[in-house]
Parts: sequence; structure tokens; C-alpha cells
Amino acid sequence: MAARGGYGTTRILPLIDWKKAVRRRKLIVGFSDLTAVLSYLSTRLGFPCIHGPMAAADLALRFEPAALDAFARLAAGEVSPREPWGSPAERIRGGAAEGVLSGGCLSVLTSLLGTPYEPDFRGALLFLEDVGEPAYRIDRMLTQWVQSGRLSKIAGILVGTMAPARGESIDELRRLFHDAGKRLSVPVRYGFPAGHAGKNVALPFGVRARIDAKGRLFLLDSPVEKV
Repeated sequence: MAARGGYGTTRILPLIDWKKAVRRRKLIVGFSDLTAVLSYLSTRLGFPCIHGPMAAADLALRFEPAALDAFARLAAGEVSPREPWGSPAERIRGGAAEGVLSGGCLSVLTSLLGTPYEPDFRGALLFLEDVGEPAYRIDRMLTQWVQSGRLSKIAGILVGTMAPARGESIDELRRLFHDAGKRLSVPVRYGFPAGHAGKNVALPFGVRARIDAKGRLFLLDSPVEKV
């Protein structure tokens, strides 16, 4: 489990012995700047990770009991594929979707485009969130991903809880993700309780998941079984 996020994880990617990391199998937990590590491990090396709490930034300061319980159950492999995970997300575009849960912080993911550590999102149920980014920057990053062609084979988009920048509204963010989904011809759901704002319910990356027509998320595999 990472202590905190912030900045700098992308700088250490070339310094990691990835072959040794995969051999020494254990759950890797974090979010925010740790997105760089989680996305590479889960999409390129087939190593499941948990987008979830960090020790100093969450457990010591602001973690809700319900979210802590969800993380503990996920890490222990105690989640059933018949159990809705988190709370239903709002329908922005389309209906149900199923794929390999992947993603993380949008700005960190965008910084990996064109590098050896760029994630492979083919077949992904793509989870995206960020913090403090104005709408025009969200739009710029989404547009870069769409125009790069790297999202042409995703199954759908699940957006976390994102607080709008000062003076902006959630409706602006909804519109941007709706537009991205329209250009990609995929379903989009908004407001899953994970990310920088809200409860930050833990999500397993690198395992299959499904969103049904009611916006409920079901985790079809366990990250613990795959580790």
C-alpha cells in the first residue's frame, strides 16, 4: 500500500525491475499518482492491482468506515460476482457494459501516452477520475485519448466522483464524458464513489467487471485469486 500520492511516480517507472515485481506477487494498492504503476502492471503485465486507499493520505485522515470495509473485503477475496459493488452510477450514455476494469487518474494516464509505459485499454471497462482540473483541460485530455485511437476498442467508461473546478458545474463534466462516449460509441456512467472526492470505494484493476442497465457494478473476478 502506498503512503500517499502527489507527483513523481512516472519518473521511477524505468527504475523498476518489472520481471522481479511480477514474480514477487502481492497486491499493490494506491490511486492518484500511483495510477502510473497500477495501469502498467494491470494492462501490460496482467498483474491485478487495487485502486484504493493510501496509508497516510486516507487511512490516517479521512477514510470512511464503509469504504474501509469494502477495501478489506476486496483484499481478502470476499466479494461475490452477484453482489453490486459501491453504489449505482448515473447513466450518461448507453446501457450495460462489460470488460476488464482499468484506468485511474486521467491526467496521469494522459502523461503516459507515447511512452513505453502507455496502458493497453483494449477490451477495458475504463474507470476515470481526477481532481482540480478545469473542464477545458479534461476536454483536452479526453480528446487526445480519442484522437490517438487508443480507446477505439474499450467496452465502456465509468467516471468516478469528480468535483468540478471553481466556478464550473458538474453538468460541464457530464457533457464532456458524454461527448467522449459518443465519439467512441460506448456506454458512459458517471459518479461511481471512487477517486479523490467522496468515499473512494476500492476497485480491482485487471479483472473483469460489468455494469448493468441500472448502473450497478459487479466484480466478476477477484484480484486475490489472480495474484
